[in-house]
Amino acid sequence: VWLFPDPLKKYPAFVSDSPSPTGVKGIYTYLENNNIQVGAWNQGNVVPTSSIGKQTMVMVQPFQPLGRPLQQHWVKWMEEGNRIWLMVQNPQDMFGIKTSSKGSYDPKKVRKVTGAYEWEGEFEATIQSDLRLVPQKNDRILLKDDQGVISLARSYGKGELLVTVTPEWVQNGKILKEDHLTLITPFLDAVATDVVWFNETIHGYKNKGAFIQAYPQWFLLIFTQIVLVSIFLVWWKGKRFGAIEIPRAATVRFNDERIRAMAAWYVRSGFYQEALSIQQTYIRNLLQEKWYIPESTDLSTMLTLVSNRLTPEQNNRWKKVWEKGERVKERKTISRKEFLTLSQQFDRIRKEIEN
Repeated sequence: VWLFPDPLKKYPAFVSDSPSPTGVKGIYTYLENNNIQVGAWNQGNVVPTSSIGKQTMVMVQPFQPLGRPLQQHWVKWMEEGNRIWLMVQNPQDMFGIKTSSKGSYDPKKVRKVTGAYEWEGEFEATIQSDLRLVPQKNDRILLKDDQGVISLARSYGKGELLVTVTPEWVQNGKILKEDHLTLITPFLDAVATDVVWFNETIHGYKNKGAFIQAYPQWFLLIFTQIVLVSIFLVWWKGKRFGAIEIPRAATVRFNDERIRAMAAWYVRSGFYQEALSIQQTYIRNLLQEKWYIPESTDLSTMLTLVSNRLTPEQNNRWKKVWEKGERVKERKTISRKEFLTLSQQFDRIRKEIEN
């Protein structure tokens, strides 16, 4: 065991219990930490009962297309007042969705995304799929780029279907890149009052109860007795070699423990303006340290002094971000979406100063 340690566990992509860069455990944990009832659905081709209230089924990049009979079951489930959030790079013919493509495409290019409704504004994102959605007459177009529609909402009775061709946005390794987090935040806000399921049947996971049901009760009884006797023999005959060692990580206190606690408190309490003010003050201190621009300099003078160090595009962006930050200070409240967008923009300014 010492010479040949067990290799790291490998996870399939897009599964909710995977902490790897290709998994989506980050978004699952986020919902869990925000007291949203969330779980993994691995009941095969069975749809959840509607008796527990409004629910959302999250389907991230199914490994195989959903069969037509199963799609009909899910449509009926949505008509009862539930929601499906489908994230798949090629949703062609899933729930009647149609797609189109313009041919030559660069999946690594950072693209400008325009949003409507809760997504209103312009954002930057990478989109791996070259396919775009073809909306129907009554569909709500949520996000689009120069290639076409990226995300739309379609009503089914009392429920709805949310479709996006960008499942990579919710992966652990990409959720914090570009404006991906800002773009998925409205989706998370939309399902905040629902019971949320992450469909793992579409990734090949099935209910563990099926293993038990495959064997007769007499076999399970004997197997259980053998396991219990084995545990007793190990406890009775087994030897311990030294005291139990507690890993240092279980008792150590990190240097940034106070900062983490303060940050969590600010987020839970909704102190978005205070957090932005601290961020701006830090950037002012950084300007004084790196570029020798006094912290007490007024905003217009500061923007004039930094203009020689920036490109015209950076000058224009800096001016818009700082002016928006000043306007936010005069307001009583701001939304989480606006806070995340502005905070990311200030963080980009910080990186430009440090580099």
